Order: sequence, then C-alpha cells, then structure tokens
Amino acid sequence: MPLFSRSPFFILPLACSLVPQLATRLPLSQNRIYWEINNRKKSHTNLASDVNVLPVAPVSEDTWYERLQQQRRELVQETRELLQETNQQRAQELRELRQEYQALVSERQLKLDAKIQENRDLLHAVLQQKNHGLWLARNFNVRGALERIAFQATLQKMIRVNADSGVQPRLNLLAGLPKFNAILHQEVLQRGLVKSQTNTALKHIYHEVSKHAHGNDGLIVVRTTDFTPAELAVLVSFLKLQDQWQYPLQCLGYLQTGLLPILIVVEVYLP
Repeated sequence: MPLFSRSPFFILPLACSLVPQLATRLPLSQNRIYWEINNRKKSHTNLASDVNVLPVAPVSEDTWYERLQQQRRELVQETRELLQETNQQRAQELRELRQEYQALVSERQLKLDAKIQENRDLLHAVLQQKNHGLWLARNFNVRGALERIAFQATLQKMIRVNADSGVQPRLNLLAGLPKFNAILHQEVLQRGLVKSQTNTALKHIYHEVSKHAHGNDGLIVVRTTDFTPAELAVLVSFLKLQDQWQYPLQCLGYLQTGLLPILIVVEVYLP
C-alpha cells in the first residue's frame, strides 16, 4: 500500500500549508504609527487586540535643534577642559626644561669661567717668565719690550708665523692688523708725518731700537732723543697696541726733561 494516497484531495491541503502567509498590516489611527511586534497565531486572521504595538510620539524640529545645540555645547566645554589640562601639562614641562637648561648653562659657564681664569693665570705666568728671561739676558729694555710684544702676539695667536721667525718678521705681521694701522694713522697726523716715512721706519724698527738698548733698565724708557719722528711713531704705535692686551707693559706716559719729552712705557721688574 503506498505511503500517500493518490487522491487529489490529499495534495491540495498540503500545498496550501506550504504557501507563506503575509504579516497582518494594521491601520493608522490618530497620527500614531504602529509597528507589529508579535503575531501570536501566525495567521492572517489575527485581530488587532492580539498584537503588541509601541506608540512613538512625533518630535518637533525645535526639540531636535535644541538637543543638537546642547550636545555641541557639551562637546565644546569638554574640548576646552581638555585643552586647558593639556596646556597646563605642557607649561609645566616647559618650566622644567627651562630650569634644566638654565642649570646646565650655569654649570657650563662656571666651568668656562674657571678655564678662562686658568688660561689667564697661565698667560700671566708665561709673560712673567718671559720678563725674567729678558732680565737674565740683560735685555730688559726697549729692545726687550719689542721682543715681548712679538712673543705675546704669537702666543695669543694674533699672528701666525713659523717657530724660527725672528722679531722683525713678527712685527711686520703685527703691523698689518687694522688696530695697529688705526693707531699709526693718528700718530702720523699728530706728528705731521707722511705714511711713507713710517712704512720705511717700520721695516727696520727692531734693528734701530737695538742700537740704543744695552743692559737692563729698572724702567723701560723710550727716549725721544734716540729716534727719528717716524721711528717714534712706529714704536709708540706698537706700545699703544699692546696696551689693549691682557697683562701689557704699563705705560706711565711722558716725562718732560728740558725741551724734549721722554716717553716712559715701562714694565717695572723686580727679579
């Protein structure tokens, strides 16, 4: 016997049960929108009383606008608070960095000052040793003054020369400095000279000074009677130039004796 009857009346109910049923649509009432929440019987014959619905009241545009404005105000306030907190943290970090930088600069400045003072003390000691050497060589005089000027200019790297260069080549290089030319220009004007005269005297100034310097002088004295006006202009320019350096030969000025003054540019040395 077959499992299913061949009767057409059996197939029709089965086919009808397989057709999907449409959900029940409820009518609109009094401007309220209804959504179907649950259809208990799953049938197109359901009544409105068998369906759970959720009423939603309409919201006006003014209400939505006010809500958006409130959210905007809250967002702006939160942003300001965050920026303020961030700025405070940043300011604190900058203050700490500034303090660290100032402490570092102060420490380095102290070290630099100590090094500068050490170099000054060393320079003073070297120059004192040079004075002592001039005294031992019985050359503590005007000639020795030019030697000391050339030595100090080389020591402080105002000029660059070979180690075996003599005094006159070093003086020639020193005469090329702008400061020396400015001083020499004033001396030329005051003495009524011509620049060519001082240029000639400059080339032989060490040799001319050596003619009049013999033995140690307690005071290094430049006597105007020993030199020509051009030689005096060059010699005084060198002495005035070194007067601007550290630990220079002290210039006591002019001493008037008779008609001609004596220039006393002196380093008092007590061995």
